[in-house]
Amino acid sequence: MTDHWLCQVFRIREDGVYNWDDTPLARSLDALDRADCPRSQLAMPAAAPVEVLLAMLDEAVVYAKAPWIQIAVQGLETTSGLYDALARTTGEVARLPLVFASETGDRLDPTDDAAASGESVAALFSRLVWRRDALAAFIGRARGLETASRRELALLLETVAADAPPLDTPPLHCLLSPRGEALFQEGEMWLRRSDPAKAVAALNAAKRMGCGRDSETPYLKALAKAGLRRLPEARVHAEAAIAAGGMTRAAWQFLRELMPYLPADAGSYAAVRTAVESAGGDLAPGQAEFLHNLVLSLPNDAKILEVGGSRGRSTTAMAFACAGTARRIVTVAPFFDNDGPLGCPDSVLDVWQAQLADFDLERFVTPRPGWTHAVLCRPDAPRDFDFAVIDGSHDYADVLRDFETIYPLVKPGGFIALHAVEPGWPGPWRVWRQVAALSLVDHAVVSTLSCGRKPVDRNEGSKDRPWPG
Repeated sequence: MTDHWLCQVFRIREDGVYNWDDTPLARSLDALDRADCPRSQLAMPAAAPVEVLLAMLDEAVVYAKAPWIQIAVQGLETTSGLYDALARTTGEVARLPLVFASETGDRLDPTDDAAASGESVAALFSRLVWRRDALAAFIGRARGLETASRRELALLLETVAADAPPLDTPPLHCLLSPRGEALFQEGEMWLRRSDPAKAVAALNAAKRMGCGRDSETPYLKALAKAGLRRLPEARVHAEAAIAAGGMTRAAWQFLRELMPYLPADAGSYAAVRTAVESAGGDLAPGQAEFLHNLVLSLPNDAKILEVGGSRGRSTTAMAFACAGTARRIVTVAPFFDNDGPLGCPDSVLDVWQAQLADFDLERFVTPRPGWTHAVLCRPDAPRDFDFAVIDGSHDYADVLRDFETIYPLVKPGGFIALHAVEPGWPGPWRVWRQVAALSLVDHAVVSTLSCGRKPVDRNEGSKDRPWPG
């Protein structure tokens, strides 16, 4: 804990959007320019179970570097008076005088439906500021609830808020984001108005905000993508609607009408380039296309291992190559971004999942959060991969351990790729030159991505060093 810091402000990231600079909370903090109020983010997806929310709150307690912790939705407009009053407060929890409003300007009371649905958990958190020990104690109480539901968590927050003394500051304004059902209805409206681009944006937001229409949402996205002439993507959405059930007849009819219009290169990278390159990530030009095409070349039931998912571009590129097949991807990563504020790791699992959900690709990918050696050495760990791409920690010891762990799990004749193979990253660079390049054949290089094939027998490989594994 740092003496000159007063309150750590955590933005509640419900929508899987990493960049939050253009939000009322960020703008108001920028205007205050207070050095004693550092900021960070907490991944608390609107559809996440309570266990995930509590795990993120644990992170706030661990990584906060100030005595007070504020957890707020991005629509809160904070003021310097709040923090001045907080500096005079001696209690453990303080209640903020908030005035909630919707994007249409309507006044709202987020407690009205809290007990009924638990949807307003994020808004209820925004009403409170906690000392670290008090938040840790609340997390313990929440874990002791008989039923771990958002409804019970909302009721517990209401109890804390009722007992907390109000902070002596003028009312603060807080804009609440639309909920999933409202965004779904907005998507329907834009489709009726023949504006497919706005329909896609609203339907993606609906899914990110926890809309439960698992088959209707991808079906409507299929219609919207057809209107945008992004037909290969439309097919993926329609297949997702069929897989989810509920819209099967309509989706099958849509697919029958769509198939004659699909381009001859519907499975190519060019057909999905716009979608893939909308995702965040650190791939150099040509690398996403290489990964996509390599997965396309694999058997229809191929198993792919990805180490390090980051923001989702490499995963999205490979997942599109799984569409219409039994190919599946396992992504092993801690899902933390090392560029989080104040040197704190920032969870990006929700950002990664939201990217896949935008294109209804999540059914092709299984996340396995954790470090490679811990996940893949378990008795129930997947194995017999046709392709593995290593893009986790770039520390030499970690890359070497990843390669030596993964090599035995790849089938003879399968492929292994390493990312960030360049002198600027000595870890991957050394492992490729000293170990991987000698253990693999048929090398291919795309900028900083180096790939090779595991020999079918030892006579295919280099005799200069022992084989890993």
